[in-house]
Amino acid sequence: MTRLPVHLQANEQAALQEFVTRLFQQGVGRVVSVWLFGSKARGDGDPDSDLDLLIVLEDADWLVRDRVHLVAARVSLEHDVLINTHLLSRAGWARMTRQRATLWRHVQRDGFPLRFGAPSMQRPVDHRGDLIP
Repeated sequence: MTRLPVHLQANEQAALQEFVTRLFQQGVGRVVSVWLFGSKARGDGDPDSDLDLLIVLEDADWLVRDRVHLVAARVSLEHDVLINTHLLSRAGWARMTRQRATLWRHVQRDGFPLRFGAPSMQRPVDHRGDLIP
């Protein structure tokens, strides 16, 4: 199991672990990668800050999006946290990468890869050292 940032509270760590595990166990789309980013990844969030997650999927159609949001809502309630999901298709993430979009820059700066018994999600980089999906 990947080590999470040490500044996360126990319920936040448990929620992240449970969320990623459920995504893979329930076969919610074809998950390419899951990243924690934002204030909780940086360590400057307060106890009420949400857990910002980028989920890159092979195809992020409405049915897959609905299932991811349902898993996030259930895990949020069970662990008394707020999981804020940002879902993108692989093609959408590639487009953001080319455009150096704001979300891409935040994940580049703060992103923390999550992997919990799921297929390995390495932090791949291209020849310029930039994160790729």
